Amino acid sequence: MSSAEAAVRARALGVLADDAVLAGLVHGVFDGVPARASAPYASIGGAEGSDWGTKDAAGREVRVMLALVGVG
Repeated sequence: MSSAEAAVRARALGVLADDAVLAGLVHGVFDGVPARASAPYASIGGAEGSDWGTKDAAGREVRVMLALVGVG
């Protein structure tokens, strides 16, 4: 994982963990799949990036996996 992917993943985790509305709906926001957690919860998985830069412009796309695990 490059530094861009790690930064986007860390930012997504921080934003979700600090969201008061989400906190009222889930038991927690986890970095990866938690070993022991009861649903509902959210977890941030891996991040993948791909370069889409051109000869005269830099660019990178980063995708982060978010899982929302519910009950029922």
